[in-house]
Amino acid sequence: MRVLLRDPVQSTQRRYRAATVNTERYVRRNPWRSIGIAAGVGLLRSVLSTR
Repeated sequence: MRVLLRDPVQSTQRRYRAATVNTERYVRRNPWRSIGIAAGVGLLRSVLSTR
């Protein structure tokens, strides 16, 4: 049973690491855009949560 679960878990871990690395690269290359995106998401979330 563990052998069957090992491959999907490793695949998921690899994809997670790749997404983390790519996100970090994007933020380092586009710091102001990243701040704008984060601010926009925060604003949208606060507007939706107050309704």
